[in-house]
Amino acid sequence: MKRRISLFLSILMLLSIMSGISFSANAETSGDYNYSINDDNTVVITKYNGNDSVVTIPSEIEGYPVTGIGASSFYCCDCITSVIISDNILSIGQAAFYNCSNLKSITIGKNVKEIKEYAFYYCNGLTGVNISSIESWCNISLEDNPLSYAHSLYCNGDIITEIIIPDSIFSIKDNAFRGCTSITKVIIPDNVTSIGKRAFDRCTNLESITIGNGVKSIGDEAFYMCLGIKSVTIPDSVTHMDGYVFLDCENLVSVRISNNLTEVALGTFRGCTSLKSVTIPESVTEIGHYSFQGCTDLTNITIPDGVTWIYPDAFRDCVNLTIATLGNGVSVIDENAFCNCSNLIDLILGENLIQIRSGAFNGCTKLSNIYYSGSEKSWNNIYIAGENGSISGAQIHYEKLNPCEVHSWNEGEIITSANCEKEGEKLYICTVCGTTHIESIEKLEHDYNTAVSEPACNKTGFKIYDCKNCSYSYIEIIPMKEHNYVGEVTKAATTTSTGIMTYTCSGCDASYNEVIPMLDPEPQTKNGWVSENGNWYFYKDNIVQKGWLKDGGKWYLLSTSDGHMLTGWAKSGGKWYYLNKSGVMQTGWQKISNKWYYFNSSGAMQTGWQKIGGSWYYFNSGGAMVTGWQKISGKWYYFESSGKMRTANLTYKGKVYRFNSSGACLNP
Repeated sequence: MKRRISLFLSILMLLSIMSGISFSANAETSGDYNYSINDDNTVVITKYNGNDSVVTIPSEIEGYPVTGIGASSFYCCDCITSVIISDNILSIGQAAFYNCSNLKSITIGKNVKEIKEYAFYYCNGLTGVNISSIESWCNISLEDNPLSYAHSLYCNGDIITEIIIPDSIFSIKDNAFRGCTSITKVIIPDNVTSIGKRAFDRCTNLESITIGNGVKSIGDEAFYMCLGIKSVTIPDSVTHMDGYVFLDCENLVSVRISNNLTEVALGTFRGCTSLKSVTIPESVTEIGHYSFQGCTDLTNITIPDGVTWIYPDAFRDCVNLTIATLGNGVSVIDENAFCNCSNLIDLILGENLIQIRSGAFNGCTKLSNIYYSGSEKSWNNIYIAGENGSISGAQIHYEKLNPCEVHSWNEGEIITSANCEKEGEKLYICTVCGTTHIESIEKLEHDYNTAVSEPACNKTGFKIYDCKNCSYSYIEIIPMKEHNYVGEVTKAATTTSTGIMTYTCSGCDASYNEVIPMLDPEPQTKNGWVSENGNWYFYKDNIVQKGWLKDGGKWYLLSTSDGHMLTGWAKSGGKWYYLNKSGVMQTGWQKISNKWYYFNSSGAMQTGWQKIGGSWYYFNSGGAMVTGWQKISGKWYYFESSGKMRTANLTYKGKVYRFNSSGACLNP
């Protein structure tokens, strides 16, 4: 009889699929394909007639662009092992690849917008789905997801284990990653507002899920059977969750629920056998059917005062529950709500309770104490239906709400280890009443591996920091080195012509020339520049000049002791100046020993605040331009790598910093 029923159901399913197929007597044929032409002169493939093992869907047929793969067009094509769907395809029709039992790999083009129901039904040989980007995949409406059969998702040939939803995606569609066992980590940013039905259904190796603060709704079975998840935080932005969202997440230990959720829906945490700690927020008004059924590690539950109704089977089979605190707003405890909670000892009830329905506490064989906030008279007015014998055997404590005046916490258990990406959690249980609470464990610091590309005088270097424990990395730029010039006389000066000194960098091909002044004929009066004993001097009528000298429109500083031309740093009149290798006083921006300095039009080195080219800079007491974070006169400022003071918002190490118009940080 069972076989007849199964055969009948299979025939019904096949008829349902076949009803979506349209056969056209006037279908066109080209090569291995039957096709039909749409009104917009695009083509839909209606049947494949070939026997190739690797099939690439053509981009055009007979000059018409191919945009669709029609219903059942590759139905039962056992020859095919691999399909490549080109980028021009927009739609994959109902049952398109139905029962292609040898199909192992499929590549989805970046412009596919929909995959219809049963498109890959019975493609049990699939091992991989290849996509061009997470963004394009998230834009597909999936009535049937090939990942349900393939389980592994690849992007441009690389298997995907971590997913960060792109900023361009605002909704994760139904079935988006259903059955994808290759992913272990998912980050949903704040731009996403909804998570669709079965979006991560049976992602059995998913260990870490971060739900952004923009998510408002989560669909049915969104994380069904995600066996690797141990802890989850549902942000306060979430106002609605459909049923069975975390059904059978067997290793889920702790949950933080949104403070704006009004209902713990049907079967939300059903079968979460490792769940030890959950805090139901004050915003919740209903505890739905089966919502915590079978949470066998749950020892304590507190229902807030806003809840008015606990629906049937809500906490059924929570066999290790020892204490249940029901808020003062609960008026109805529905059928089998706490059925088979065989270790329930203490029950706290509010005075607004009206009904305890059939079997609500059936099988609660250890129930010993009921703490009731109302009077004995009020208790006797409560309607208690049948199959609640455990209540009659318990001692009623009237006008008392808590069996434990002061909690005595145990040593605690780490339920989520901290790492360099997120905080951990430690669960504490009261040894008297079983109440639980969770404390955060601080995040760990990143531990980096480094790789260095050394700078040269013609290129910057860089240092790459890669965290050993997570995917975080950053690059630090190392400034170019200064040229190391070596001088050579390429043309000797004479008494009738100047010479040339050529300077060539030993590290690259950079070079420049300097003119060597003509030699004065002997015995002539010395005037102008004269090289003596390795130093340059400037003479006027045989008298060596000292101090500042302007020659050829350029300023030089000559020693006040013997008049030799100074180079490099020199102090004059209490101010610092810099003279290049030719002795010429420098002005404006100058890079010296890998640091930037600014010299005014008089050549004096500047310090402190300076406005240059419409931007503010700061130079330390040594005259060097500062970058990065700086504390100046008790206020924090941030200077870009160019030295410019920043006034726009800055995201630095995960934190957004704001600055006023004067550059001072408003939230250091």
